[in-house]
Amino acid sequence: MIRIPEDVINNIIRYYEDLMTEVELKALKHTDTMLHINLRNKKENKFREQERNYFLKIGRLTEDENILKLLAESRDKFRRKLATRIVIEHLNGEVYNVCPKCNELARTPRAKQCQHCFYTWHA
Repeated sequence: MIRIPEDVINNIIRYYEDLMTEVELKALKHTDTMLHINLRNKKENKFREQERNYFLKIGRLTEDENILKLLAESRDKFRRKLATRIVIEHLNGEVYNVCPKCNELARTPRAKQCQHCFYTWHA
């Protein structure tokens, strides 16, 4: 399996949604919503059934067995597998838009200015 750094995984998930399947998008929404709910509930110590029903209604949560199976291991493993699949199937291993000067990851796949050293490589 390809080893992809966490910041690259975040970039892939943020900028390549169009390469995800409908099931993967639903799973991503579900896991991100659950993370948000869990973080908030640690502060408030509650999760109301009404709130859960609302998220189910608007499609941010799901009860679909196939989607929940994707998330069975953990959120991080799902995101890593998703990013790896996109890299292998669609990007030919080229997801790194790095600064030619400092070799840091650019903010977006199309960026032409480094957010770290501010070097510009516009044509």
